[in-house]
Amino acid sequence: GIGGPGLVVSPKDSAVTATVIWFHGLGDSGEGWLSGALEMCAGQKHVKIVLPSAVERPITLNGGMRMPAWADVYGLDADSKEDEFGWEESIKRAEALISHELSNGIPSHRIVVGGFSMGGALALNVGLRSKRRLGGIVGLSSWLALRERYPELAGPKDEMAPILLCHGTEDPVVGYGR
Repeated sequence: GIGGPGLVVSPKDSAVTATVIWFHGLGDSGEGWLSGALEMCAGQKHVKIVLPSAVERPITLNGGMRMPAWADVYGLDADSKEDEFGWEESIKRAEALISHELSNGIPSHRIVVGGFSMGGALALNVGLRSKRRLGGIVGLSSWLALRERYPELAGPKDEMAPILLCHGTEDPVVGYGR
């Protein structure tokens, strides 16, 4: 049900009425966010947590080393080339996850997409493009990948989900100004 590697945590004693889809950062996995996702959703007995893992791909910035990533990374500054194909491939997978939840009866306004770093960049793209109003978009230490293609790619303004974007000013990897 998640279109690739990863895991799903469903409530044991309650019907699922909402879903959080959380995307990890470069080199991590869905499993790596299990404890954090459980903490974020603590006390929410009706929430299903979907933690997909990115496929392994060579990362140019890391000398071609293969690691889980939603897209290749060519550089860390705002002017670095972006892997449009990799991002689009990952966005399609994320949209399929949302469609799967919709087909299971979860209304779009009860689906939240979020992520850390590269995962947050994926969540922002998915949420901003959505034709349906999602419950929310969360990005932690993140940026808007493919930003040159916005607002052209943005979904309808009246369907825009609330966005929580958090970023520390001392992040040594993803610059605050990005």
